[in-house]
Amino acid sequence: MDQPKSLWLARNGRRLPADTFADMIARRTSKHFGVRLTPHRFRHCAATAIAEDNLEEFHIIRIILGHATSATAQKHYIEARNRQAFRKAQDNMIALGDPAIGNGGTMSRSPNASGERQLERQL
Repeated sequence: MDQPKSLWLARNGRRLPADTFADMIARRTSKHFGVRLTPHRFRHCAATAIAEDNLEEFHIIRIILGHATSATAQKHYIEARNRQAFRKAQDNMIALGDPAIGNGGTMSRSPNASGERQLERQL
């Protein structure tokens, strides 16, 4: 029986099943980065990066993800805009020493488990 040409092969020389490959990626990203990323999640990361870094080009998200409509692209665009607005507000509150967030301490940003920056109170 002829095997289809494949980029990823198992130890026995046959095509590596997609779910096995996805599991390998998820385990390795979890081990090395502390965050479990699947190939599907990489697609979301790419869409969010495009939306955050190239807002005027957000329409290409639909093409990259292979979706028929722009609904998902719009979701990533809105999420990226919300994150930018949050970061800007957060930076302004830190710069002004807003007592509502500081309660007498100084504030700084540090990454949380998902990589998002969040305020951390330092007394």
